[in-house]
Amino acid sequence: MDFVPKQLRDQWAPVVGNFIIEFGHIESAVKEVVRLSCLPSQFEVLRTLNFIKVADLAEAALKDWNAESFQIIKEAFSEINYIAKRRNIVAHNGFSIAVYESNDGDGMRYEIGMTAAYKAKDIFLQIKDLEQDTKSLTEIHEKIVDWIPPNRYELSKN
Repeated sequence: MDFVPKQLRDQWAPVVGNFIIEFGHIESAVKEVVRLSCLPSQFEVLRTLNFIKVADLAEAALKDWNAESFQIIKEAFSEINYIAKRRNIVAHNGFSIAVYESNDGDGMRYEIGMTAAYKAKDIFLQIKDLEQDTKSLTEIHEKIVDWIPPNRYELSKN
């Protein structure tokens, strides 16, 4: 039995793949910030924390290094936390497609999206949502790299 038609799987596969890869890129950048902000022995402990806690540490370090960008950094990490929740929907649920009917005033409209099976409250992700999240992650990654002071790499070698 084919629960999700091949055409839909083929349409979603590159979007989901790009999203997961870009989120992994953010995870690596966040861990690098934490690594650069602490002693090697501390990093061995800190890197075992869940992603949100590691992201909180990275955010604090970046704010310390870039006081003038405090608000922008705060907003970027708020976006990362928001996307992390959506990433969990994609990564930890069997892929399922939901078709919703909605009446937008011009008649019935059908929307195809992804839902989280484990939540009581429906969260409905469409391809455009994942594409936007992927774009946001790419932009945030570039900012994180820019926010790391070049001298941090030199200090981490000592």
